Amino acid sequence: MFGLFKKSDDANETVGPNGHYEGEILCADYAAGDSDHHDMWPHGKGKMTVTLEDGTVEVYEGSWEVGQFHGQGKLTVTTPNGATEVTEGDWNKGEPQ
Repeated sequence: MFGLFKKSDDANETVGPNGHYEGEILCADYAAGDSDHHDMWPHGKGKMTVTLEDGTVEVYEGSWEVGQFHGQGKLTVTTPNGATEVTEGDWNKGEPQ
């Protein structure tokens, strides 16, 4: 049986080599032998911090829907020279509204 279930506890996971996520997750079920791991997506409320290759730091804190910013949230982008841009409000499938 395939489906999605919400993990009952919060995740505290490394996201690639330059990121970190804390919050609720959604995990896709899989048939034994199809994959070595589950697909796990931020879902619900959480915070993700990612440092890009150029040193830019992106922090999103708020609501998620299957790995995308969705609902109320705040994205803060800080460049290596210290400039900061904040986008806060409603999001729909990763796009600010």
